[in-house]
Amino acid sequence: MVLGYLIWKSNLLPRIVGIMLVVAGAGYVVNSLLMLGWAAPSQPLLLLPTFPAEVSLCLWLLVKGVRPVPARDPS
Repeated sequence: MVLGYLIWKSNLLPRIVGIMLVVAGAGYVVNSLLMLGWAAPSQPLLLLPTFPAEVSLCLWLLVKGVRPVPARDPS
């Protein structure tokens, strides 16, 4: 969730990737809490957003990469 928040706040990657990673992170947290004590029939549904979120981050970094920051003029 922290990585998604940082991506959402920065201008280096699209905001939608950050939002999807935050949702995926929340799904991971809820799934982990459910695994500690209670079993829920909807557990696999909690991890559904993780696949498109992580694949979109990987594809964005592979295809587009991060925008280069222009160098500052030393003078």
